[in-house]
Amino acid sequence: MRRKISILLAVLLVISSVYTTPVLAAQNEQEGMGNPEGEGLEQKVPQERKFSKKQKRKLKEIEAASETSGLETAEILEEIEEDEELYEYSLKNTLEKYYNEPEIYGEQLENIKENVECDVAEEVIAEYEAALEERSQADELNYNTENIIVVFEPETDESYIESVAEEQFGELEETNITEDIDVTGLTEKKVEQIQNVSQIEEDTVAVVDISLGQTVEQAVEEYSQYENVKYAEPDYLLSASGLTVDTYSNQQWHLNHIKMKEAWYALETSAMSETWIAVIDSGIQVSHPDLKNVYIKNKSVDVTKSGYPKLSDLTQPYAGDHGTLVSGAVAAEANNGKGIAGVATGGDPSAFRLMAIKAVRPETPNYDMYTSDLVNGIYYAVDNGADVINISYGWSDYSQIQQDAVNYAYNANVPIVASAGNKNCSAKNYPAAYKNVISVAATDQNNKRVVKSYWGSNYGDFVDIAAPGVDIKTTAIKSTYEMSEGTSLAAPIVTGVIAIMKSITFWEE
Repeated sequence: MRRKISILLAVLLVISSVYTTPVLAAQNEQEGMGNPEGEGLEQKVPQERKFSKKQKRKLKEIEAASETSGLETAEILEEIEEDEELYEYSLKNTLEKYYNEPEIYGEQLENIKENVECDVAEEVIAEYEAALEERSQADELNYNTENIIVVFEPETDESYIESVAEEQFGELEETNITEDIDVTGLTEKKVEQIQNVSQIEEDTVAVVDISLGQTVEQAVEEYSQYENVKYAEPDYLLSASGLTVDTYSNQQWHLNHIKMKEAWYALETSAMSETWIAVIDSGIQVSHPDLKNVYIKNKSVDVTKSGYPKLSDLTQPYAGDHGTLVSGAVAAEANNGKGIAGVATGGDPSAFRLMAIKAVRPETPNYDMYTSDLVNGIYYAVDNGADVINISYGWSDYSQIQQDAVNYAYNANVPIVASAGNKNCSAKNYPAAYKNVISVAATDQNNKRVVKSYWGSNYGDFVDIAAPGVDIKTTAIKSTYEMSEGTSLAAPIVTGVIAIMKSITFWEE
């Protein structure tokens, strides 16, 4: 056993030794627009709106008038101007409708703007205009302009969260409150693992669609003021850390380079426990000949959709490519007489399974991943039995919600491996730069940090290890194979080694 352990550790040392870039000074975490712990804000609780019969009649009048005449709506609003609570509620309720469907209510909206004159109305309309301006720039911003993430105390009731959102003229989109995990057909050890994870205290994380009258910054501040809210922050975007080049190749130079085959041979007689590798990415081509027998059908899901439906086949040339490339590098089926071998599966293909988790949204400008989807993916992976997680996405913004999700995995003994980024600089790339994440840079055949005219591996003191990240032959959509590069491909090589380490006895000893 000592020899087997030594060879695995040697693999990591070989991977690590190729990273020779000087360490640079640490950078401070970016605070962004988040408001951890609702710092400096007086807490409040949502209040049920109670209107008298007379007030309700006015509300009905305004609702009816708003459908056809902005001018008449403004006149009725003027009648209730002295009733500040009713006035503000009625105005916002009307503006939510108008700004949501400007193609239908454009004329009414202009009438409202021209005919309401009190200070409250001017302030409210200014807020809606500022939010509209922000949404118009959505493609240029690195966060979702339509929702935010709000972290509540553990076991916060969903009805309470809904009441908070309703008071803010928003709507609860989803939470991480889950039903019991399906353990049908799982091994006794895997069931025990899932049960142990369920005992870990978990914050209640909610994604909230914000009011059309709130900028993201304003919404973060408003929601942070409520009782039971730990903090709120924008739903940041993360980008892929991989690049696809060239065509099919018969060489997997990286396996020889890090002495992976020697490690496989040394482990031939070892008893390996079933180990699940979660890849949180853009999904995979589930029918690919080198992935179809490896991925776990009832645990591979799309966390961007309500109810987390099972993963469907991705064969179209969009970001689905990325997840297929990354997954093949770590878990392509070995010894099946075709294609390639993943780093983990080359030793004992039967011991390693792939939990493919789709967290990328094709509708984003660059097929990016929102923080909310990444966090949902991490919680899902940990709660459903993942043994190691690979994340080959990243961004420059620090997120407390992401760090909390990472800590949840760490406390559950589930390592997270992430790509260091492809910007050829020392800037931190998250989630790789978080505490309790293994950050992976990319090197070439000469053991040098990858630096090309169009990309280079990030470096600096947040990087923990480096691995081959150029000319990596791996699986691709349409049942093909491609050469790919980037720290996105370096990360799963490290993930594969860690998966093997977790599968053998000494990890627990």
